[in-house]
Amino acid sequence: MSFYEPLNTAHAVPVTRTASDTEPDYQAPRSEMAEPVLNRLERRVIDIVRKDSLKTLKPRRERGRLARILLGPEPVSPSFANPRLEAIRHVAVYGWQQGIALPARALGEARAAGLTRSEIDAILDIIRLDNAGIRKTAP
Repeated sequence: MSFYEPLNTAHAVPVTRTASDTEPDYQAPRSEMAEPVLNRLERRVIDIVRKDSLKTLKPRRERGRLARILLGPEPVSPSFANPRLEAIRHVAVYGWQQGIALPARALGEARAAGLTRSEIDAILDIIRLDNAGIRKTAP
């Protein structure tokens, strides 16, 4: 019997099952069980920071009064208010600028912000595939 089983809210995928699917030892194929590791917003952050330099990862100093008068107001901060998105930004900036070999400090900060190893790998996979010219659009 064939029917549609939604994997996410964006689209549905046709799935074929047999009568023996109700047995306890049945394991769905990996493609049926796979859920996107990163959501749409997190993938968008990876794309946004493509042109960011490593300089954007350093904490900003506040301008003094004279500097504000001469140079104008402070530029907008490139960092995100959400700590999880900021950790994704850090990993992605290192990935875009230095390749997929991340410094240990960046990995530690990402893990401290709550990113799992599979999420860090997914970020680096997106960067690696995009650098290779393969753009994955579907989750």
